Parts: sequence; structure tokens; C-alpha cells
Amino acid sequence: FLTLLLLSVCLYSVVLSLSCIPCDKSACKQLSEADCPVGIVFDTCGCCQVCAKNVGEDCGGPWKIYGVCGKDLECVKPPPPSEDDSFVYQFNSKGKCQ
Repeated sequence: FLTLLLLSVCLYSVVLSLSCIPCDKSACKQLSEADCPVGIVFDTCGCCQVCAKNVGEDCGGPWKIYGVCGKDLECVKPPPPSEDDSFVYQFNSKGKCQ
């Protein structure tokens, strides 16, 4: 029983670490088109607006933690090391906006 309890606590903490904290919109910076030349997007948790990434900036990563590319730009990631790892690699890898 103790092993099961310990395992449950460990798994619960892992799940929480992948969760977003409650959204506090009052803590969000107000952005305008002038602040963000290639557009405005929402942060990883969908709470606050952030500037979209411009040419040459990092993008992608797990849950797009490195950001989202702006208008008419694409997040280009290096090819996976093997065909077998394609989905996981594409989900986790960091790219550059082009």
C-alpha cells in the first residue's frame, strides 16, 4: 500500500508540473500592434497575449514553449535523427522562424 501511495504522489506532482497556474489577466501586459510587428498570440497557457516571434527567433518546443511565429512565418525545425522519432522529435524540438 505504501508503494502505491508513494507512486501516486510522484505521478500527481509530474502531472501538476505540466499544468498551467490559474490565469490572472490583471498580471498580463497590454500589447498593441505597434508593440508586436508580426502579430500578437497567446502565451503557452492561453492566458496572456505575447508578441509573435519574428524571423530568426526561436519557436516551437514542447507545448510551443519557445513561442509561435508571426504572420506569414513558419517554425522550421531541423530534421529528426531517425524516422522512428519523427512525432516526438517534432513535438519537442526547437526551431527558428522563417
